[in-house]
Amino acid sequence: MKEIIFEHDDTESYPNMTKRAVQFLKRETPKDNRIFLLHSSEAKTLLDAAAEAGLTTYKYLWILTSQSIGIPTKRASRSFPVGTIGVSYLSTDSDYVDSVYKKAVEIGVATWVGALQKLNGRVLQPDFTCNTSVPASQWIGGQELYTIMRNFEDLRGTVPVSFDQNGLSRNVELNVLNVQVDGYSNAWSEIGRWYAEERTLNPKLELKGITWPGDKKIPPRGRPERRFFSIATLEEEPYVMYTKRNEKGACNPPAVSCRIVYNRTLHGDDPTAANGTVQWCCAGLSIDLLQILRTRLEFDYDLFEVPDRTCGVKDQNTGKWNGLIKTLQEGGADMALTSLQITPNRAEAVEFTVPYLETGTAIIVSLRNDTISAYAILEPYDYGAWCLILFISVHSVGASIFIFEWLSPRGLDQGRTPMREHSFSLFRSFWLIWAMLFGAAVSADNPRGVSARFMGNVWALFALVFLASYTANLAAFMITKNTYYDLEGITDWRLNSPLKHQPPFKFATVFNSSTEENLRDNHPSMYKYMRDFNTQSIKEAINLLRRGQIQAFIYDASPLQFQVGIDKNCQLMLVGKPYAMSGYAVAFPKGQTELKEEMDDLILELQDDGELERLRKYWLSGPCYSKQRIGQSSQRLRELNFTSAFILLASGIVLGGLLLVMEHLYFRFGRKYLKKYDKCGCCALVSISMGKSLTFEQTIMEAIDLKKRHKCKNPICETSLWKIRHELDLALLKIEKLNKELRREKNLNALTSSRHEAEGSSDPLPIGWKDNEAGAWSSDAIDAKHGEVENLRPETNMRRSPSYTQAVTSDPTSESEAQLQEYSDLRYNDGKVYQKVDNDEV
Repeated sequence: MKEIIFEHDDTESYPNMTKRAVQFLKRETPKDNRIFLLHSSEAKTLLDAAAEAGLTTYKYLWILTSQSIGIPTKRASRSFPVGTIGVSYLSTDSDYVDSVYKKAVEIGVATWVGALQKLNGRVLQPDFTCNTSVPASQWIGGQELYTIMRNFEDLRGTVPVSFDQNGLSRNVELNVLNVQVDGYSNAWSEIGRWYAEERTLNPKLELKGITWPGDKKIPPRGRPERRFFSIATLEEEPYVMYTKRNEKGACNPPAVSCRIVYNRTLHGDDPTAANGTVQWCCAGLSIDLLQILRTRLEFDYDLFEVPDRTCGVKDQNTGKWNGLIKTLQEGGADMALTSLQITPNRAEAVEFTVPYLETGTAIIVSLRNDTISAYAILEPYDYGAWCLILFISVHSVGASIFIFEWLSPRGLDQGRTPMREHSFSLFRSFWLIWAMLFGAAVSADNPRGVSARFMGNVWALFALVFLASYTANLAAFMITKNTYYDLEGITDWRLNSPLKHQPPFKFATVFNSSTEENLRDNHPSMYKYMRDFNTQSIKEAINLLRRGQIQAFIYDASPLQFQVGIDKNCQLMLVGKPYAMSGYAVAFPKGQTELKEEMDDLILELQDDGELERLRKYWLSGPCYSKQRIGQSSQRLRELNFTSAFILLASGIVLGGLLLVMEHLYFRFGRKYLKKYDKCGCCALVSISMGKSLTFEQTIMEAIDLKKRHKCKNPICETSLWKIRHELDLALLKIEKLNKELRREKNLNALTSSRHEAEGSSDPLPIGWKDNEAGAWSSDAIDAKHGEVENLRPETNMRRSPSYTQAVTSDPTSESEAQLQEYSDLRYNDGKVYQKVDNDEV
């Protein structure tokens, strides 16, 4: 039942009142209404207006109260249509009127006497008189007397007395009157009475000979051809948005007419203002959905704004609801359609259809002043990725290459390869890694081992991926950058511990919203902190966010997405992940399951047809939101973005270890078998290192290198080796002395023979020889030569220097040799130094 009140002025003329009443009835009367209960002293004027509005035909039934009828007479006013039903204490019979007055006096006297008896002699003295000029305050004793009189009951007296909780007598008798045709005029006829049974005072109704509207024998239909619903709504962009009517007083499609709460500041002297509302236009996603439902289900509606302008939150102290939920519970509307989110508490209070749009709770922030980051060159990767790339990856790969090269037979071979042949170290491995990473054209030593080279190639591929991704993202961070609070979601530390942020972090939501209810139930400390910053509407919160008075705004995701999309300067941004996922639905009072099921089937059908998705894209998309989605590609690369590259490095290290094992197996077992088949040196065409490893020359060189690199592992081996080398050196020295002695003896014998031949021959002497000097010279020469030979004989008192290392490393052309020759007890031969010792020590 809907109550409408028509206000009028007693000085207003009949034509003006009638004209205004016609407009009022057309505007306020629900389309599916068929029964009118009229209670007004201006009933005739209102019924004339109803006739002009077409509301007094056979389709409508009017019921008038005693005030509307007045004192009934036989002849009824022509303003009252045939079939009108009246309910009155009075009757057309004057004797009956007297009996009614008498009965009322008897009930009043009995009630007064019974109340005085229950006072038990107590006196209730008022503290004011009728003569005082000072307004009297409430009489507490009078309230007590009223309660006693209301509770008084006497069903056995001559006149039964009993009252309900409102103080109305239960012993009531009403006459039911009906306007019927009487000749050429209409007349009131008594067709029944409503009375209370004796002793029990239970109500009872008796009817007979009723005439229905239009002088019909049957009542009008209870349901019209098209159903009519009263629908409550609430402004929430983009679901319901209020707009003014055009110059012609109509709404521009697709907007529809709706009644919103009158606000003098906003609406001024609006000519459509009546009963606290004004006629405006409503448009939005929910309105488009309403039009589809209206067409498919064939109904009309009256769309109005809920008076307190809230969706509905349950009071924790009283347990009562407000907003849309309260309106549905009290029967003020048949349904509610706006961005009404389904919550567990609301689902207990009203009925919800299936959701026509999914949503959740999200957070938006405002972009701050444009700045260029001083660390722009580091922005493409976050700190974790930089640590993994520049420290862990670089050092692990560098160490792996050096280890592979150290263990490789072709590389350092565990230190057996001399540094003059292959200079490679851990730091040189790092230098190679850094040079490859940044593509620097610098000189670097390359490894020889197969596994180390393979690991270097893997690192080169990793460096290629790194440089490509870094270069691609660097340009996006070298330009002017908008900074903002990148909250991770509702669990972000700035929301849970706002005072730790300097200055304190401020955030808000909308009063009496589902978001506030969720935060109050699940995050009480957060809700308690943010209560001082909460706002009445989204627009107010957005303005505070732009001015920097709050740093974040928490609300339903889809309205925030709309606000981000339509923001003038694209300064709003959604951050974090939505939580508390739910949906928007149409709400009904409890018990309206039939209509709810109809809409459930239709909403599911619209989802299958893609109609709801079309509405979502049309209303929730915007240029700024699309721009924000495109800009998300320039976010920092994290460790997860480089997972494949790190897997590549790890796989390279594992494969490098396998290659190292295969390399050792080749040099130890495979090379001798491969050498038998590689007669023409084909392996050298595949790998030079493999070809060299199969040649005899290479084998000899390896043996020589092994000999040169051989080192004893203990002092006994070192002493034995020294003695053997010492004996070898003495043997070689004796052999050389003996060879020289043989040559000298040969020369001496040749000179002696020449001398004897010269004495017995007449041949002239050789050139340079003189007769007078030949004998003496030759004798002296021979003696000198014998002395030289004696001096060339090995000395038996020489031994090797205790320091074999100094002996073999001495240089005969150096200054140290000249100094050693000054000492008579030292001898120098073949780069080795010897001392004179006794014969028994040789």
